[in-house]
Amino acid sequence: MRIALLALCACVPEEPEAPDLPPLQSRYTLSDEAGFPEGFAYHAGSRSFLAGSLESGRITQIDADGTESVLYTPPEPGWSTLGAKIHPQSGELLICAVRDPSGPDALSELWVIDVQTGQQNAIALQGSPSNCNDVVADGDSVYLTDREASRIHRVDLASETSEVWLDHPELSPQIIGNNGIVLTDSGELIVGQYAPARLLRIPLASPNDISEIALSGEPIGTLPDGADGIILQGEDLLIAANRRVLRVVSDDGWSTGEVSASLPPVGIVALTLAEDRLYGLKGEVVSFVLGTPTDLPFEILELEAP
Repeated sequence: MRIALLALCACVPEEPEAPDLPPLQSRYTLSDEAGFPEGFAYHAGSRSFLAGSLESGRITQIDADGTESVLYTPPEPGWSTLGAKIHPQSGELLICAVRDPSGPDALSELWVIDVQTGQQNAIALQGSPSNCNDVVADGDSVYLTDREASRIHRVDLASETSEVWLDHPELSPQIIGNNGIVLTDSGELIVGQYAPARLLRIPLASPNDISEIALSGEPIGTLPDGADGIILQGEDLLIAANRRVLRVVSDDGWSTGEVSASLPPVGIVALTLAEDRLYGLKGEVVSFVLGTPTDLPFEILELEAP
């Protein structure tokens, strides 16, 4: 019997070893056609970064080895794409799209894009004008900020419908309004307003209990700096603030937060985590908005977290 078992074991093939994947690079240079990327995300399944474009709305894909391609191009002009996240369950790209941004007829859509095929589904947001800026998913619910209004939008992915989930005076823009958004494990949306820079806490269970987070430590900064793209690293917030990258820590459920800062080598408009590494996006958005000279190239670069 022992001999038979040994013979059987000898016939069982060994599990093939996983191929050695090339490490992510510390810096990626994007072509000029990337067109002022404002938001980006890392897609683990394809090991690629996906970046939008203020200039054309196209979605640029940058593979781990630096190969650049176009994942999706809008069929008509006038679109800008902004904040982007990967849906944690489906792996689809969720990205804010605005047609004729900042104008009286601005219209916003949530674009849901299959990263493997490039197939796009668009869900229109409510209200006109509307200028969505960033996005976060909670199952079938997707929440989006509106930069130029006092609204938080919600999209139901199952029914492909949208609503104005919250309209509150606390969300009213002052100079530059609602930008980044994340959802904490304890069920609060954290929204950043760019200028004056501030963070707002919105409990999902009682959104009208919105409140400003009292911050101490390092300042977020003043124009052209401000609270732009926001991500979570564990329980901490990481914020792209142009000439600063910020970490915000809270021990009281986001009533207050302590801010620390690091100085990136270039202006950063958005952040993402990729294989446990922090990357920032140099999109030259300040130059795009102000019409000042652009410091090309656009880049994705690894950063030291504060």
